[in-house]
Amino acid sequence: MKFFNLLFFLFFSFNLFSEGFSFSVQVRYRFEYMEDLDFTSQINDQEGINLLRTRFSFGYNFSKDLSFNLQLQDARVGSLAYGSRTSYEDSLDIRQANFSFGNLKEKGFNLKIGRMEFKLADERLVGPVDWSNISQFFDGINFNFLLGGWDFKTFALRKVNIEDGNLNKWDKKDNFFGIFTDKKVTNWHNLSLFLFYRDTEKPIAFGPNVGSDYLKEYTLGLYFEGKDVLNFNYLIFGAYQFGDFGEKDIKAKAFVFNLNYNFPIKLNPSVGIEYNYGSGDKNPNDKKRETFDNLYPTGHKFYGYMDRASLQNLKDYALILNLKPYKNTNFGIHYHIINLDTEMDALYLASRKPLIQGEKGQAKEVGGELDLTVNYKLNENLSFLIGYSYFNVGKFLRENERLDDGEYFYFQSTVNF
Repeated sequence: MKFFNLLFFLFFSFNLFSEGFSFSVQVRYRFEYMEDLDFTSQINDQEGINLLRTRFSFGYNFSKDLSFNLQLQDARVGSLAYGSRTSYEDSLDIRQANFSFGNLKEKGFNLKIGRMEFKLADERLVGPVDWSNISQFFDGINFNFLLGGWDFKTFALRKVNIEDGNLNKWDKKDNFFGIFTDKKVTNWHNLSLFLFYRDTEKPIAFGPNVGSDYLKEYTLGLYFEGKDVLNFNYLIFGAYQFGDFGEKDIKAKAFVFNLNYNFPIKLNPSVGIEYNYGSGDKNPNDKKRETFDNLYPTGHKFYGYMDRASLQNLKDYALILNLKPYKNTNFGIHYHIINLDTEMDALYLASRKPLIQGEKGQAKEVGGELDLTVNYKLNENLSFLIGYSYFNVGKFLRENERLDDGEYFYFQSTVNF
């Protein structure tokens, strides 16, 4: 704690009474109840846990174009009966500490250096995973600039590993570089193009059949988004991966299509359909790795709130209904039909870890998930979220002796000071 004491002393000594100083606190509490998330009653995983996350944010503007941002985070878990605390708990540590130079609107560029929260587009490939009690953050450099009507983001990052009890450090054996650019091509359409490169100095694991190996991987892709086009919103996302996975050639792909319609009537209903596809490895014995690597995503947002699937070896069909019965209240009903791309690969969780390895000749139908959510925002400082999810096991799970449906309930409150 000597490091934090010194940091606090220096920061407050210079900035506490300055006009450029800012300070805020966020406290988030969530109760979760889970039952049979592994789809079997052989292991007792019926549990209710309490999660508490507190963030202290400090900022100081040295000038109009130079600022410093510091965020400390304390994450705790209570009533944990089984499993590891590492995915829930990280006592007081640095989540963000960075300098920002430049002004994108006025100067046409911005340079950020240090530890930062980082997200791109809808967070499908890179995001902070804010649902997590710990979340995700990076060390590195992000240079943002405007050129020819395009907004460019170029970056060199390393994900920060959580070490509760020790100061969190970057993963020096997992390097992530990229360029992401987007432009408003019409009044209603936006186009984004990107190229990422991931280089690891350690074996990276996929499913048991796919194995683990050193990675030199490129991800090339695009987003094409339409907003408020005759009350329709839509998204097309595509990505192709190539490079080397040890001695194997990488040939993987992903595709997403989303279409929703906003009805201009009472309750403001929005109805949408979505298709999510991430390729799987069809032959573990050939010279190719076909499992899509969805990198560092906020996976919780897209493929069911129980986090039983990710954009790896996936075919997900979703129906989405959102209602707004009151000004500050949103009600959501989502239903996902989750299938494997190939039974030769694994079923991957939102954490990208394999849950079950498939076998040749097995069914691909994993199951259906129903998600119900109510989000209420009392004011700018206080909001509540209640959710319930139910997973009905399909043929693939039953063939792997996972016979029990899963349930998930949560209540969350967030206070901002």
